[in-house]
Parts: sequence; C-alpha cells; structure tokens
Amino acid sequence: MHITVALIVTCNPDLQKVYKTVCSIAKQVTYCIIIDNGNIIFNFQGIENIIIVNLGKNYGIAYAQNRGIELAQQHNAEFIVLSDQDTIYPQNYIERNIIAYQDLRNHKLAALVPVFYNSRKETKSPIMDKKFSSTTDFSRTYIKTAQAIASGTFIVTASLHDIGGMNEKLFIDYVDFEWCWKATALGYEIYTISDLIIRHDLGDDVKIIFGRKVTVRNDVRYYYMIRNGCYLARYSPFLKRHEKFLLFKKVFIHIAGIIFLKRNIQCIRFIKSAVLAGLLDKMNGENP
Repeated sequence: MHITVALIVTCNPDLQKVYKTVCSIAKQVTYCIIIDNGNIIFNFQGIENIIIVNLGKNYGIAYAQNRGIELAQQHNAEFIVLSDQDTIYPQNYIERNIIAYQDLRNHKLAALVPVFYNSRKETKSPIMDKKFSSTTDFSRTYIKTAQAIASGTFIVTASLHDIGGMNEKLFIDYVDFEWCWKATALGYEIYTISDLIIRHDLGDDVKIIFGRKVTVRNDVRYYYMIRNGCYLARYSPFLKRHEKFLLFKKVFIHIAGIIFLKRNIQCIRFIKSAVLAGLLDKMNGENP
C-alpha cells in the first residue's frame, strides 16, 4: 500500500468548493493536508484523515506548498498530489496515477499530471509538451510534458531530494512551471496522462473577445504574471535564450491584453511597477 498525500493550498476560499475538493480526493489518499494562507476555520465532519495548518497570513502558494511538502515527508509520503482549492478529482485518480507510475517505472519520473477540464471555458486544456507551446493531440496515453499547472500534479516524493521544492520568491504565478523546468533540467521527466481528466476553474472569469473565450484574472494576479514572467525571462537558469525570448513575448501579450481590458492610467502604473520589479529583481512583498 503506497503512502499518498493530497496537499491542498487555500486562500480566502469558497468553503463549499473546498469541501467538494476534499471529498473528491480524501478517501483516495493516506492523508489530506490543507495549508491555509490565513485563519479559516474548516469543518470537515466525517473525514478523519485530514490535517489542517493555518499560516495566519498569505505567504503565497510556493511557501504554503513547501510547508505542506515538508509535513507530507514527515508522514513518509511516497507520492504527493498538489491541489488548488477548487479542483474536483475522479474516483480513480490515485489508482490511475499509480498504474501510470508502474507503466513508466523505467523512466526518471518527477511527476505525472492530468488533463484538466476548464469549467469556465467548458473545454479541455491542451498539453504543454514544450515550453510555451502545446498540443491537443490526446492519442497517446502518456505524453512527455515540459510544464504543467500545479493542481493535480502527482509528485514522486523521492525526486524532491534532487529537485527541491517550490521557488518562494515567485509567491504565486509561474511557481509550477519553474519547478517543472528545474526538474527537466536535472534529467527528470514529467508525463501527462491523457485519459485522466480533472475539473478545475482557471482564472476568475471568462470574457468573449473577438469571438474567443479569454480567461480573466484580478489585478493582483496580473501583477505577478508580469513581474514573474519578466524576472524568469531575465534570470532563470533553466531557460535557453530562445525560450527567454518566448517568455518575454508572452509577457508582452499579457500586457497588451490587460491594457485592452482595463484602459485606465492605474493599469499602466501597476504594469510599470510589475515590469521594473521583475527586471530589477525586486521580488519582495505580498502584494503589488
């Protein structure tokens, strides 16, 4: 019997959504750890294998994940499932990951990741088989993956000895991608299980722009997306020169989109602040 831990990070959560997340995964794992970036009082009646840690304030997802990983390792976890507070898992989630782990036992595995169904866009996510590009070809069962969002990531705990935890300097955005880049740079592999699907709400809203559904986030998230993108494009040791160019391009597209959506002077100010903070490596503080 494998020791598995689900690690759920919360911050000002919708308690009903958190409850649904916990109910969908708790019976599949040995322990379910909640690391709350605050002081929320949770009530999970009937769920006995749950551990709750309140950090008291928002230290960011990377810090919370690292504290949860440390706690999972203290409980001898062989596998750790990272989760957001609004992800719903199928009943065979852990079982399917274990089967995939056994199928790929000859590979140097860091993690396995699912395909997620974006409830806001009502569509399946593409698989990021390369940095900053993706595929919608789900014909292969296991697809080598360059980067993936954190929620649903099934980490092989032993790999953390070499890879380490999350980059707390980033606070939130790009934390998951940067960990994937570091893992693959060290020779580890990450695979998407193309027939394993989770439900996940990406962003805060969706708007139709030029006939296309676009994920919308709040200003704080936009700040971190721009700041961390600029920082990693300039300083990351895990990106090649052309990949840094692609990341700068992605940041520019974010900026153009934000200006189009916001259209006010305050927007220009926080974009300027984010760009300077990233390029000058002034990565301090909880909020912009």
